[in-house]
Amino acid sequence: MAVAEVPESEAEGKVKEIYGDIKDTLRLPFVPPVFRHVAATPDYLIVARRALKPNAQTLYFEREADRIRSEAARIMTQLGRPPAPDETARPALRVLHYAAPKVFLSSAALRLATAGELPRMQVLPLTQKQQIKPGVPPEAASVQLPAEDAAPHLLSVVMDHHGRLPPSEEIVPASPSYLTAAWGAVEDATLRAEYAQLLRTLHRLADVAVTALPYRMDIAPHVLRLCGLSESQIDEIRATLHQDTHEAAQMVANVAYLAGAMEGAAAAESPFPAEVL
Repeated sequence: MAVAEVPESEAEGKVKEIYGDIKDTLRLPFVPPVFRHVAATPDYLIVARRALKPNAQTLYFEREADRIRSEAARIMTQLGRPPAPDETARPALRVLHYAAPKVFLSSAALRLATAGELPRMQVLPLTQKQQIKPGVPPEAASVQLPAEDAAPHLLSVVMDHHGRLPPSEEIVPASPSYLTAAWGAVEDATLRAEYAQLLRTLHRLADVAVTALPYRMDIAPHVLRLCGLSESQIDEIRATLHQDTHEAAQMVANVAYLAGAMEGAAAAESPFPAEVL
């Protein structure tokens, strides 16, 4: 399904401001696809950012993303040995390995909250509600994302195994020989029964994590109607969030597979551990 979006390079006014805050909160050097997609309905982007931010900047959210990354790495490193990334791909792959679980959790939280289901705001220890230091880690910020016509790119391999091309902000250069080998390895891995089982496990982990988010996310359909959204807009957003969550789970698995060749056992760990304020 083709999804409308607002590229980061074209964002203006309130959308541009929110994009900057999203990158700061999630500690990422790019705006994740889910936010660029829902930005096509700015009124939803505003309430979605407001609902997600206090949860996404908690130590709990960071650790649940770490848990998802660890499980993906544990399973994917058992499915063979992909080629080691070349020097042009290594920094970007580390950023994507950090980003993918956080993007997945964000998408899952928005999807379930927009359906009016979650979170149920279970009681968490105060330590889990601690705020992490915002801002893109210096090593991640140094990754340069080139212009739209840059090619070849890494995300055509890791986004999903259907070959959907990534938006320009996330194009990352790598050598053709590495990309060819990486594409073949990822494609082979996606055909394994363990891969399909991992995707189901990742969705379950995300749903459980979202259930316990500490702060209310008031973006159920009746709230969105009060914000001026039409029924067709709500339906489109829910379909978009469903697709983005599914693709984000694939990205978690695919990146973990390639990162395993670079990090070994350390692929289960966060490339950029967060500091508590």
